[in-house]
Amino acid sequence: MSAYIGLNVHKDWTFATVLDQTGRVVVQRRMANELVPSFLGNFNVSKVGLEASTHVAPLYRALVDRGFRVEVGHPKKTRYIAEARIKSDHVDSRAIAELEA
Repeated sequence: MSAYIGLNVHKDWTFATVLDQTGRVVVQRRMANELVPSFLGNFNVSKVGLEASTHVAPLYRALVDRGFRVEVGHPKKTRYIAEARIKSDHVDSRAIAELEA
């Protein structure tokens, strides 16, 4: 099963949403940034999406170094997230994953 991942990255931690091919949420989890690459290793990842922020560069590099296909979107260009009425890590990371699917 291919998975699509949305990561809402903060300074010390990340909230991840994993979607299957049908768009169903497989798992949502908050974890320390350094645990993200090994967590993603549990899935057959098609794409990983990150919303650009001041904290994504180290995680981006770590994921690319492990062979993941990573796409970074500018927050003002990802209107789907910016215009959401409800803002939370759950909602934002899922929206990022849906944009990758």
